[in-house]
Amino acid sequence: MNLYIDLRVQLNGFNNGNVDATMSTLSKRGWTSPDTLHRALKQLIARGLIVRTRHGKPGPGRICSLFRLTDVATPKNEAKFIEGCPATFEFKNGQRKFCTKETVPVLLRKSKRYRYGLRSTKNGEIGRKAAPVLVSTQ
Repeated sequence: MNLYIDLRVQLNGFNNGNVDATMSTLSKRGWTSPDTLHRALKQLIARGLIVRTRHGKPGPGRICSLFRLTDVATPKNEAKFIEGCPATFEFKNGQRKFCTKETVPVLLRKSKRYRYGLRSTKNGEIGRKAAPVLVSTQ
């Protein structure tokens, strides 16, 4: 929720959809860990409070991801390829789900067991200390 407040502070009335959540911007507001920042972004996107308007790109010519808040109208910005839209209030509609995929335990193939630290017996069967790996069904 702290990230949502920090993103709201960046709004000036004309830049919704052009809000960034980079470490260089948010370090001035007290964010110190990139992992915490990414987890907070994923949580806000899952709840429908923000939507990504531009995907970032790593590398030498890197660009940052841009976001829009769903409770504020977004003006069109042709320079950054952001399409204008009214406020969508996705957090009210319940369009976004928290957990949509089911996971089931699946044992790894013999060639991959040793890479993940699973124990096996001499005849190739998986030992009792082997941990199953969760795999998505969809």
